[in-house]
Amino acid sequence: MTAIFLLLLAGLLVLFAFNRDAFWEQIAGPADLGPYDFTQGKRRSVPNDALACTPGVCNSQPEVALAVFDESPEALMRRVTAIVMAGPESALRADDASNPAHARFVIRTRLLRYPDTLDVEAAPLADGRSGLRLYSRSKLGRNDYGANKARLEAIAGRL
Repeated sequence: MTAIFLLLLAGLLVLFAFNRDAFWEQIAGPADLGPYDFTQGKRRSVPNDALACTPGVCNSQPEVALAVFDESPEALMRRVTAIVMAGPESALRADDASNPAHARFVIRTRLLRYPDTLDVEAAPLADGRSGLRLYSRSKLGRNDYGANKARLEAIAGRL
């Protein structure tokens, strides 16, 4: 019995060491948490998410305040997408890219490759400028120790 347990444990360790993405999907299911509805403003009950918004475009209190942008929502989305894809963490676009004002990414942390989902949405403002909403949430764990907020602050700092 101990030998079987040790073999199973060794197999899990090998899977984790060589394919952490598949390991986490076996443990917790698909990495993508699905789209976030910014109009509802519903946040998680555990502290493993973060919200960043231009003033007046979110229905929840954001942790990170974003500026108003002097560009169209589509141009802003192209810029944010480039920032996310070039960031320090591995990012993969998870939506079908059919909405030019919205994007969803699965982002994996550097060391353990925990999957997080990032939703990005640009909104036209009355003065012809654009507002931005970012929501990052963790797939695993009850507390992210500020990782999602730090991710949003890093993106905001590059805008």
